[in-house]
Formats: sequence, structure tokens, C-alpha cells
Amino acid sequence: MNQSFANTTLGDIVAKDYHAAAIFERYGLDFCCGGRMSLADACRQHGVDVQTVSSELSHLARTEDTAPEASKRSRSNLSLARRTS
Repeated sequence: MNQSFANTTLGDIVAKDYHAAAIFERYGLDFCCGGRMSLADACRQHGVDVQTVSSELSHLARTEDTAPEASKRSRSNLSLARRTS
């Protein structure tokens, strides 16, 4: 189990990377109203394997680390635009 995600709340994970929302939706994990629940607790409650979800989240993190710099700036600008709207 990936401890770095298992004890982190769903809301915090999505706040750090909005792509995680698609993973949570695929598994029926509520990151909005249930966003205060840890990944491990949410997976347990929905009968989802936390290791599987953690692995997908880890893949997102690795993809982010290798994304071209221009793409990172675009996401940063999108995030800034959302905060100022």
C-alpha cells in the first residue's frame, strides 16, 4: 500500500492534482462531500482496493514529474485563472 496516499484525504489529493478526480470518479469515491475522508477509509467503505487506487495516483505523480515545462505552466495558469474567477 502506498502510505503517502493512503492516509491523505481525498480532498487534499485532488487539490494537489485535479487529474485524481477522474480516478476517484471511476471508483465511486466522493472527493467533494466526502473529501475529508482518507483514501484508505474511502476505499474500505466502497470495497475498492486502496493499493490499486494508490498505484494509479502514483502514476499520475510520475507523469506530472515528466511533463514538459510548457504543459506545467499551462496547468499553473489554469489554476490561477480559476482562483481569480
